[in-house]
Amino acid sequence: MRKIHKYNFKTFINYFKLFKNYFKFRIAKYNNNNFKVLEIHNFNKYYKFSKFKSSISNIPYTIKNVFSKKGSLNLANSRVLTNYIQFFNCTIYNILKNNNCIFLGKNVLDEFAIGSYGTGVSNPWNSNIFAGGSSSGSAVSVSKGMCMFSIGSDTGGSVRLPASLNGLVGLKPTYGTISRYGMVSFAPTFDTVGIICSYADDLLNIIKKIQIKDKNDLTMTSFNNNVLKKRKILIPYKVFNSRYIDYETKNCLNKVILFFLSNKYEVIYFKKVDNYFFKFSNSLYYVLSSIESISSLARFDSIRYGYKSKKIIYKNIDDIYKIRDKYLSNSVIDRINYGKISLEKFNYFKLQKKREFLKKKIKNYLKNCYTLLPVFSFKELSSKTKNIDMYNTIANLTGFPSVCFRVGYSLKMGIPICFQIMGIDFDERNILDIISSFQNEKV
Repeated sequence: MRKIHKYNFKTFINYFKLFKNYFKFRIAKYNNNNFKVLEIHNFNKYYKFSKFKSSISNIPYTIKNVFSKKGSLNLANSRVLTNYIQFFNCTIYNILKNNNCIFLGKNVLDEFAIGSYGTGVSNPWNSNIFAGGSSSGSAVSVSKGMCMFSIGSDTGGSVRLPASLNGLVGLKPTYGTISRYGMVSFAPTFDTVGIICSYADDLLNIIKKIQIKDKNDLTMTSFNNNVLKKRKILIPYKVFNSRYIDYETKNCLNKVILFFLSNKYEVIYFKKVDNYFFKFSNSLYYVLSSIESISSLARFDSIRYGYKSKKIIYKNIDDIYKIRDKYLSNSVIDRINYGKISLEKFNYFKLQKKREFLKKKIKNYLKNCYTLLPVFSFKELSSKTKNIDMYNTIANLTGFPSVCFRVGYSLKMGIPICFQIMGIDFDERNILDIISSFQNEKV
């Protein structure tokens, strides 16, 4: 994006056809039957030059298929909604349209954004490793050069995990600062709109345009621009020195610490937090999000939304759910069942109190600093357990912003190594400034 907009207006018009042919070629080359990550919405119709309204005008983007787009067929990559035609546009699409961004199409994902592995999508860096989920299509389309940025959703690392596995910058913003109106909900108190891009300064330009108040989303809060920049970085010593972190990741940590010190940041080695803390918060996230998923997915019961057959006569409520479960994936059914068991076993309101206590504790730790965390552990990649997201879900539990970015490359695994920086409410723009400085500086 920054490479495109460096041209002046007349030069941009001359280069526009070249850019159009480039993206058309990349999509034709990589978005085939063996690597389907993007549903194109009439390329020639949408890819047209428009007036410059903002710094993101005429930039091609894609959007995850959990966001409503008028006239589009299917939603959330679910067979339950195969014939569902969307009848309105989500707020995020309207904002980008008003800024004259170029919409290319919708990305594939794990069904209803439930999953961490990107089912059916291979990693462009290493085909033996999954692409990450649930925003797998969004990450791969940016990584393969099919678009400049992609809009995804982050409920428990769904943007940051695939962005990291593809060597990109992934943003999970402060909860409620980007409108979720028109987005299929999985766990309402965790869901956020996320963005995947190659460069932090491009991401900064995008969020400045889309973090605006929307009356249709009652969970929204006005963004506070008067947040002071902090000069301290907290590094959880026990996390990076644990058996979960390999030697290549530790070498990259030294590189990042060197960058912070050379830019006169104070680096604090924090010993109060270890992996048990993140395992606890991850377990809390899974219980709460699974409970919320029951009510969120209840509407897809083949009566209000979902598969309907004129031949089938429903005799009782069990018949309804038998038909519904027939068209849902195993991962979605497992999450619903886990939510039912959790609801019987735990008191939801007591769990929310634990969540609030955790948020206060983290806020106290990060009052005057940011924290650097891994995004995933290489040891968890092969095991495919729920601990793959144990460093990510803490940001969703607390509602705090977190941004992942590439810091190196693993020769052993054949994929990028990424870290994430987390702050407290409204810190995302300052975090992006730090990452932008890191990307522009050779360490």
